[in-house]
Amino acid sequence: MSVPDERAAALRQKSSVSFVFVVALGTIVVSAVRAWFVVAGMVDQLAHRTTGIDWTWSLEEPIDQPSASAAAGASIVPGTTPAVTEMIGRVQDLPAATIVLHSLSELVAVLTTMGIAVCLLLVTRSIGDGRPFARTCSRALVTLAVIVFVGFEAATILELVARFTQPAIAGTLPEFSGSYTGHPERGQLSAPFWPVVAAAGLAALASVFRTADGYRDDATGLV
Repeated sequence: MSVPDERAAALRQKSSVSFVFVVALGTIVVSAVRAWFVVAGMVDQLAHRTTGIDWTWSLEEPIDQPSASAAAGASIVPGTTPAVTEMIGRVQDLPAATIVLHSLSELVAVLTTMGIAVCLLLVTRSIGDGRPFARTCSRALVTLAVIVFVGFEAATILELVARFTQPAIAGTLPEFSGSYTGHPERGQLSAPFWPVVAAAGLAALASVFRTADGYRDDATGLV
């Protein structure tokens, strides 16, 4: 056995590797259960959308400040205007497309989490076997980079499209008098940048593992 292999074999006894393995395995099970609940919830919402379903939606509506200041605790800065940015209620006659797209966004996020756990499971299993620089690890890291980028970007885009398809929901809010400068218009298309950074970091880490695997092969047989 070469020197790098001897050092790698010592990883078999590392409790941190076993901990990550157990957490990844548990995440897969939890994600599978969550995926089932998301699908079941979507089916239930589609079945009852004409009579009313519990729904959370975003909006940007200013509201007046309270007439009297609070006696103690935090309070709104005078001269500024608070706004309602999210509402929860029982809504009826939502388009089926809105419900489906919103549920698909949640489902993609859950499946992405499951995919991440599967990749970590493969990596920790290889490390636990004393083969930290096996090709399995580098391939799993490349796959993980793709899953993080595609999965979370797709979930975000699906949620944005769901908001585009959602019609205005009629409701009663407190009357507002005065001027208010809110945030940009709702539904503006944007995507998070952090999955790109995470995917690039994972791809770089996979390259390190591939290089280390080459060094291990070159060192095989050396004393």
